[in-house]
Amino acid sequence: MIRHPMAQGYLSFTEGVLWTSVWSLVAIWGAYHLNPVCIVIFLMGCVLETVYCLLLKVSHLRILVSGGVKTAGAIAGVFAVDPNPSPL
Repeated sequence: MIRHPMAQGYLSFTEGVLWTSVWSLVAIWGAYHLNPVCIVIFLMGCVLETVYCLLLKVSHLRILVSGGVKTAGAIAGVFAVDPNPSPL
C-alpha cells in the first residue's frame, strides 16, 4: 500500500486527475441510487474540502470547514435512509 502515490512519483498528474475523476463518478452514481439529494451533499462536501485546502496557511478557523466536510457524510447518510427526513 502506497501513501501519497503522486508525491512519491508513482502516478503522474494526469493519472491522478483520471483516478480522482473516475472515483468521483462512481460516488455520484452511488449517491444518485441512494437519493439524488446525496449528489448535492457530495458536491458541497467537495467544495468545502477545496476551501479547507485553500485555507491551509491562512487561518486556523479552517477546522470549522473541516467539520462541515465531516458532517456532510452524516447528513448524506440520513437522506440515504429516509428520503424525506424531518428538519429537526
